[in-house]
Amino acid sequence: MKMIDDMETVYQLLKEKEILYIRDGARVMFFGMRHGQIQVMSAQAHYVLDLQTFAEMFADAQFAVWERSRIEEISEEKDAEYYGWTHK
Repeated sequence: MKMIDDMETVYQLLKEKEILYIRDGARVMFFGMRHGQIQVMSAQAHYVLDLQTFAEMFADAQFAVWERSRIEEISEEKDAEYYGWTHK
């Protein structure tokens, strides 16, 4: 996971519709851009910031790009092997 700490790169990624996040211990905050404003979401809160306020609040943060998990295809071969085992 590549950490991003420069706001120019953060802005560019958000404009490209990427979802970014920061982790502080167990707390995770997600960021996305919608209608030119930054949407901030966490388990505790959801709010919208303009670009200037976002830059002021998170200037020292290190962001990472959220990788959407991909559903792997089911392997029929592995299924057959698993269900073919005889359990004692």
